[in-house]
Amino acid sequence: MPKVIIEKTKGLYQATADSNNKALNLSSGLCLGTEAITAGVDAAAAAVATTIDKNTSLALASQVGANTDAFYLPSPTDVPDGKIYHIAAVNALELRTKGDGTTISTLRAVNATNAAGASASSAGAELAMAAGTAVIVIKSGANAWAVIAAAAAPDST
Repeated sequence: MPKVIIEKTKGLYQATADSNNKALNLSSGLCLGTEAITAGVDAAAAAVATTIDKNTSLALASQVGANTDAFYLPSPTDVPDGKIYHIAAVNALELRTKGDGTTISTLRAVNATNAAGASASSAGAELAMAAGTAVIVIKSGANAWAVIAAAAAPDST
């Protein structure tokens, strides 16, 4: 299936679909595609398999171990302003963010990475999601993610 892309500089054009089958890609950050992602046990930020693809709009997250399993948002610097993720947790797990390696990334206005891009160990640096909950995550600044959640609470570790 061909991929339709709309960008500010090129306008509307067609390309070969990528491996994630994202058929419509708007440079504004809206990409229509879903992804099933499995969190890893205390997943390392560098683990690609535990990071939501930057072109996903809906992620269904599950885990294989305990509720300390984690998965990651991409670094806010890798997606356009206003990028929105809808994330549904199949099992209890933790949501974290990657950093860009030069600045601190925040999740809900809490430092979620250090300047080197490694996950911060401070309270609130990750979001504990209960099984069956969903959140909306929005890139709200150069290195910031805002979270809209009714049933998710900051992790206490």
